[in-house]
Amino acid sequence: MLKTTKRYVVNSNAVNNYGFRVLSDGIDQSQYNNNKVMLWLHYRPTGSNKHEVLALGYVDDLKIDKAGVMDGQPYFDDTDDFAKGIYNKYENGTYNMFSLCALPLEVSMEPADMLPGQTGPTITKSLLKEISAVDIGGNPDAYGVELCDEAGNLIKLSDGNFETLDFIKTKNREMAKLTTIAVAGLLPLIKLTDDATEADAIKKLTELIQLADANNQELIQLRDAKTTLTTDLEKAKTDLVNAAKASAEIKLSDLKEIATLQRKVTAAEFDELVELSDGSYDKIKKVIDKKVTNPSIKDALSTKTTAKAGELENLLKLSYQELDQKGLLIKLKDLSVDDFKAKYKERYNKDYRGDH
Repeated sequence: MLKTTKRYVVNSNAVNNYGFRVLSDGIDQSQYNNNKVMLWLHYRPTGSNKHEVLALGYVDDLKIDKAGVMDGQPYFDDTDDFAKGIYNKYENGTYNMFSLCALPLEVSMEPADMLPGQTGPTITKSLLKEISAVDIGGNPDAYGVELCDEAGNLIKLSDGNFETLDFIKTKNREMAKLTTIAVAGLLPLIKLTDDATEADAIKKLTELIQLADANNQELIQLRDAKTTLTTDLEKAKTDLVNAAKASAEIKLSDLKEIATLQRKVTAAEFDELVELSDGSYDKIKKVIDKKVTNPSIKDALSTKTTAKAGELENLLKLSYQELDQKGLLIKLKDLSVDDFKAKYKERYNKDYRGDH
């Protein structure tokens, strides 16, 4: 099984802590896509030790935005205890950095490809070998980048020395030509006049570097703010959906209580309406409104009693002979034995004994 977290940046076009930079648009992902691997600190196990750190998983769906920022979606192998531990570090925010390992294919030291503070080359084309989870990155955007050779071994650049790389040697010889350029050719680029002193140039270059660093930090803050806003927006949408659902449930509950109290439907009948209408309050209310309120048992009995009283009153208006002629004596006896006996005594001048 694989576990994933949010997307992370793996490279940008900024100058890293080693003084060089790798252009994201020039990174060839074809070899990586054939075998996506995420290592820990670019460490490749040799199989010589059972305690070696194996691959943590892989980083998928690499994308590059207009600013040259490359990010991807990491997936961690949760069958590996060490990989699960690293996943937890990213999930709780302890780690936030990733680093790619690239094989340099083409480099440039042209002024147009250099940024303020850059001392190494700009790697314009490279081949992506692997991506690693790291605790501390080597890029000012808080992300890392390492160079490797064709065998995938890391090229040590911690001392900032690029002279050991064959692909750099020729470029360095070409770069040496820059030292012959007159200072006057550089001054217009940093908006200084020909009479500017060395201190003026250093001050101006320092300001430009500081400005570039500030812009990089602002970019990081804006990206973090965007992530936060996106998260807040998704939470707000979820809360809104849950609130609407809760409101609908309350309305249905109130409607059920009213409908059953009015004896328009039973509780079971109401539940059946909810199921048939997919919980639509408007549809259910429309059906309920059309139903007639059923009388209570008390009301039914009261109505029946009132009817009997009226019928008895009409019978009592007739004499015993009239009742007998119309065949209503039995009806009178059913409604009121006492009144029947009274009519009988009135007719025969004796008490009714139950033998007539």
